[in-house]
Amino acid sequence: MIAMRSTLSLILLFALTTACGIFNSLDYYKVREKSDIVTKDFYKEMSFLKNRPVILIPVEIGGRTYNFIFDTGAAVSVISKELAGELGLEEEADVMIHDSKGHNQELIVSLIDTIDIAGVQFIDIAAVVVDWSENSVISCVSPAGIIGNNLIRHANWRVDYKNHQLVVSDSSLHIDGMHYVEMQAPEGRPFISLKADSLEIAHCLLDLGSGGSLDLSREMAEDWNWKKYPYTRDIDGSSEGLFGSKLDTTINVKIDSLSIGGYTLYETVVDIEKKSGSKIGTKVLEQSILNLDYSNSRVGFLPYDSIPTYGHLKEGGFAVLMDSSGFYISSITEDAALWQRGVRYGDRVKSLNGKQPADFGGFCEFVEWLLDKENRPQEFTLVMENDPQNEIIVGKEYLWSNE
Repeated sequence: MIAMRSTLSLILLFALTTACGIFNSLDYYKVREKSDIVTKDFYKEMSFLKNRPVILIPVEIGGRTYNFIFDTGAAVSVISKELAGELGLEEEADVMIHDSKGHNQELIVSLIDTIDIAGVQFIDIAAVVVDWSENSVISCVSPAGIIGNNLIRHANWRVDYKNHQLVVSDSSLHIDGMHYVEMQAPEGRPFISLKADSLEIAHCLLDLGSGGSLDLSREMAEDWNWKKYPYTRDIDGSSEGLFGSKLDTTINVKIDSLSIGGYTLYETVVDIEKKSGSKIGTKVLEQSILNLDYSNSRVGFLPYDSIPTYGHLKEGGFAVLMDSSGFYISSITEDAALWQRGVRYGDRVKSLNGKQPADFGGFCEFVEWLLDKENRPQEFTLVMENDPQNEIIVGKEYLWSNE
């Protein structure tokens, strides 16, 4: 359903991915397929929040407005246990969820009678009820929940990342100059075909709930000579699935180009980390205006630049998170500047850019501070608990180990 990954460029830039598998009962499918749309002949525009790595939109339920993540990578929507209780939602089915970190849990599925998005009404929306884990970044960014593809597929959507605008309509949202590719399996989760240099990927999840780039499984990368490209290796414990995090290793590979139909994005990063399959996220998608044309089962791309180039190549080489004991290194790139100073995953941080844990009212306040663009400098100052007398200053740099 959902996973969250902290990348290294902005200390914490997470990727909400919905690459988990669902082992479903027949009742679950029946409930999920009840969704429908009642509004006709509409064209609506709305703004989505800035300074977020994924799209958050205002959603009205029961006369109140909440911010939900807009997530094509989720086959079914998600609602927090707290909000489900406030709305008096009843159990309609249960489902076994397998999240992106390998955790399994049986959850209940409820039906939301009506969801209103910019005046467009959707009815009978199935939603998995989730009790967010403690210190969950997801619960800070979108405590209400996630709008999944079981709602999204009932309309056409156009995403303008640069102007933070989302358009929804039951008519065509085509713009001249768009490059199109077939949308596979739009009734569940949308997939597309693409090419990462010479590597052809026939079935890649189009995941607007991911703040990442192009993610591949280790299995898919086995026959791909990725070591010929510049790459880095991260020890990452900040990746968060629906039910928690897990320490893992991510290989970040810089390739020459990524081609989707007639659209080519240059100098793209491929992350090798998934257990299975592949997905494409916001860091790639935000380089163009995106047209989710469900009526014609196709996806359109209109690049902002005449020569589209991926813009996320400089990194700090680490990530910091906070728990009940304070700050700690939650992810670190091997051989980057901080690594060369002897810092490792799990090491405790006394202060980050002059801030200490006591300066924040809680975990979510810390997350908001990380997301604020004003707190994203070109260099970071850390004081480690095991060496409180010395500062470590780390700047953003190109970290590729063999370039």
